[in-house]
Amino acid sequence: MAGPQPSSAVTRPDLRDSVYDEWDKAGELANYRGAMLCPIADVPTRSGTYKKIDREEFIKAKDTARRTGSYPTTVFGYTEANYNTKERGHQVAVEDSMAAEAAQYFDAEIEAAELALLIVNREFEKDCISLITGAGVTQTSAVTAAFSSHSTATPIADIRTASEAIWKSTGRWPNMVCMGKEAYGDLRECDEIIDKLGAFNSDDFKRPSDPLLAKIFDVAEVIVHQGLKDSADKGQTASLAVMWPVGTVLVGYVDPAPTLQGRHGLTLSRTLHWTGDDSERNFRTEEYYDEATRTRYIRARRHEKIELVEELCGYRLTGAHA
Repeated sequence: MAGPQPSSAVTRPDLRDSVYDEWDKAGELANYRGAMLCPIADVPTRSGTYKKIDREEFIKAKDTARRTGSYPTTVFGYTEANYNTKERGHQVAVEDSMAAEAAQYFDAEIEAAELALLIVNREFEKDCISLITGAGVTQTSAVTAAFSSHSTATPIADIRTASEAIWKSTGRWPNMVCMGKEAYGDLRECDEIIDKLGAFNSDDFKRPSDPLLAKIFDVAEVIVHQGLKDSADKGQTASLAVMWPVGTVLVGYVDPAPTLQGRHGLTLSRTLHWTGDDSERNFRTEEYYDEATRTRYIRARRHEKIELVEELCGYRLTGAHA
């Protein structure tokens, strides 16, 4: 008896685009910030070795005094590094009889695509968060006071301390601050933040917003993470929990368009994506049919490798939410 033939799968970008459009309209894309925290860089092979120029080549003090017959000389150098992407994906089975029975209530094909995309996006998100908020980022300290202590908290000074530490370690000023919804809610009520807004003479600035906070913190973007996950084991009643570590504020420099070429290493994190095997940045969505069981399979997949590139480009503040 013939089994399902994955090689006969056909791409279904229409399903993916329909799901993402609905998420965008519903504001659910705000739950998925992985592509901002670990931006994607395309690579030509599934795994390989590449050359990189270490930042020390550009920051070491050098002699520039010309002597008789010659100038001081630096022998240009580079090091090598390796990468190895892995395929990640999930598929959802939709039996013809089930789809027909449910047709008057919902489109099973669309719902299956949404479930597959939800699973791969959520797992990618969890992996990104685990990487950039874990022990690999060694620069860390507790905030002066939890942001919920509105009168005594000093978030501007705390984030300034983190920013200067990154700058003095790498020569890059941070371009992002990321925190969970709880810390963000507290932050917006801090006396220090409210007082700072007095410098803005406009009715539009009566309450802190993300762009205003970015301006106060001297970064390009303030990212508020509000994604949820089920923390219960399989078979148990669902128990929703936040993905972002409660009370953690990440300050970092993240290259929004990383590559394998050029002066490498000055970014906190990235996602390497192998473009072979028809893999796609937003997850290739495709389907194939098993005639023997009259079942349609909808799957989403991508070849990727999430990397912590230069941990000194990040700084973890803890205790922001009590």
